[in-house]
Amino acid sequence: MKNCIRRILCLAFCVFLLQCINLTTNAQTTTTVSGNVANLQSGDNIIYLFSYYGSDLNEVGSVKLDENGNFTFQVNLIQNDGIYALGFDPENIAPIVLSNKETDIKVNADFLTLQNGDLEVMNSRENEAYRVLRNEYERLAVSMNDSLSLESQISIVDPFYKRKTNEMEKKRNLIVKEYNKNLIYIKESFPGNYATDVLVNLYIIPQLTARTEFMEAYDNEPAFLHDHFFDYVDFSDTRIFYAPILSEMYIDYLDEYTHHSPDGLKDSVDILLSKSKASNAVHDYTIQFLIDVFTDNGPEELVDYVIDSVDKLAGCDAPLSEATAVRIENIKRLRVGNIAPEIASMSPDGDTITLSSLKGKKTKLIYFWASWCSFCEEENTDLVRIYKKYKSKGFEVYAVALDEDKEEWLSSINKYKLAWINVSDLQGWDSKYVNTYNVSATPTTYLLDKENRIVAKDLIGYELERELESILNYTGPVN
Repeated sequence: MKNCIRRILCLAFCVFLLQCINLTTNAQTTTTVSGNVANLQSGDNIIYLFSYYGSDLNEVGSVKLDENGNFTFQVNLIQNDGIYALGFDPENIAPIVLSNKETDIKVNADFLTLQNGDLEVMNSRENEAYRVLRNEYERLAVSMNDSLSLESQISIVDPFYKRKTNEMEKKRNLIVKEYNKNLIYIKESFPGNYATDVLVNLYIIPQLTARTEFMEAYDNEPAFLHDHFFDYVDFSDTRIFYAPILSEMYIDYLDEYTHHSPDGLKDSVDILLSKSKASNAVHDYTIQFLIDVFTDNGPEELVDYVIDSVDKLAGCDAPLSEATAVRIENIKRLRVGNIAPEIASMSPDGDTITLSSLKGKKTKLIYFWASWCSFCEEENTDLVRIYKKYKSKGFEVYAVALDEDKEEWLSSINKYKLAWINVSDLQGWDSKYVNTYNVSATPTTYLLDKENRIVAKDLIGYELERELESILNYTGPVN
């Protein structure tokens, strides 16, 4: 049961950016969302409507409030029932359920509390059901937190420590049992709503103690949840990823109910891909999610494992969206052993310098950086030292700056005395090479051999220096 707590108390998702893909064919409905925002602050007169794709927020539209704080959205926006959000920026939002069944939504909000997720939605069964569901979930969180707090006060040297903690565990099981029972009651009270038809199944917490048929097969809850964590989720319903809860469940599953070894992670990837295959859209979303998670957090071999698994499943039974197919092909092109894609960009003098022009040098580093990148400041200093040390042995740096302001770019080159090859198209994150090289953060590096084949990725500092010593047969001391 303790392993369930993270899902309850910390439903946050690290940031990984997912591409918004619309794979459904639901007809659009003209929907009006109107309301009033009290206590407006000076300058805050544009309100935004966002939609969710997993935990990613996508702007649907924006309108200007009048002098009294009134606003109206009237657009063809509902392609999917789901959780949307109103707010003045992505960090200060309040959730709202929008559905094809309700085409006239009225809301009241207060600028001072909107950022805490407070929003009054009138005459909406969808939002009433969602409100009741959220209240029940928040009560559960408080109860579980109180229980854990009490347990933390039990001394480890208490002669009855095990007995007392076991009792606390039993009480938490009862709390969750009652919570699940209340969710079923909510489902029965609001039939035919998105919150109850879709979200309730995502919020239910599977319990080994409630599944007596499995008591012989498992002697611990984590093992049970590894196999049954998604028992109540309908993966054939594409609406499940139009709310952040699914991505939170995925994170929780990989974090809490997966053995963190390569084989353990692969096993959980197999489970997620197999379950999500019930819907092409959900499968596509799950692939994107897994690629993002392992790209951002490692291990890198799991990215290749996901892609190889997708290749085995691909075909008529599991077609990919164009965006996902393109992304997978980009990742394949950047595998170790492949020739690095061509780059042709402008030097500070306005000359075009291609990556292929460096072919023949013993080894070279593609270095994506930016003058505004604080992490690059330290790396610049270290890389300059490494460059001086190995340049005479055939090492070159091809630095691609993700800048938009030429003067700032040139200023950083001069500040750090970056004497290697510097190029930039001055398009910032809109540079085509961001997608070509799957750059999601700076610095990002690719180490290439004489033929411009990729030798290694994301090496910096000591790891880069150690690799260069091996490649260039350098036997001197490491500073």
